[in-house]
Amino acid sequence: MALLSVGAVTPRKGHDVLLRALAGLPDLDWTLGIAGGARDPVHATGLRALAETLGIAQRVRFLGEVDAPALAALYDGADAFALATWWEGYGMAAAEALAHGLPVAITAGGAIAEVVPMEAGIVSPPGDVVSLTKALRRLVFDTEMRQEMAEAAWAAGQRLPRWPDRAAAFAAELERAAETAA
Repeated sequence: MALLSVGAVTPRKGHDVLLRALAGLPDLDWTLGIAGGARDPVHATGLRALAETLGIAQRVRFLGEVDAPALAALYDGADAFALATWWEGYGMAAAEALAHGLPVAITAGGAIAEVVPMEAGIVSPPGDVVSLTKALRRLVFDTEMRQEMAEAAWAAGQRLPRWPDRAAAFAAELERAAETAA
């Protein structure tokens, strides 16, 4: 099963928590792709070392920054989305995953939990490796549940703003601000 995590490689994104949770699933068939630039190179090096220490390095790919077409292909090629974030102001990567019909396993750091309806994913407390491990086990192991969540994810994702929507709204706000200042 192909898992995808999208987010800058920084401590706030909780990739270490995700790696620890996945290390608890040695009996299941999974791989993880992490797409996102290494904003903190020391942390990124530490994550690679952690994957080695946990014995899962061969299952984890650090993909770095990817352009929009490559990111769309990653979403399309994944079976599920996972993010163990400590805090998100919104959760755009999770919204994109839902729009691609991916069931999600996330942590409820900030507003991201409000983006994911319970029928489309499993939400664990931030930093709770045990809870996230259980969520990921269910997601990887239970094919029927994952399919039901995928259908709910797609439906929910069609109602959420996407990157182009947010960019257009931001541009409109900038234009209004410029007009007001003029």
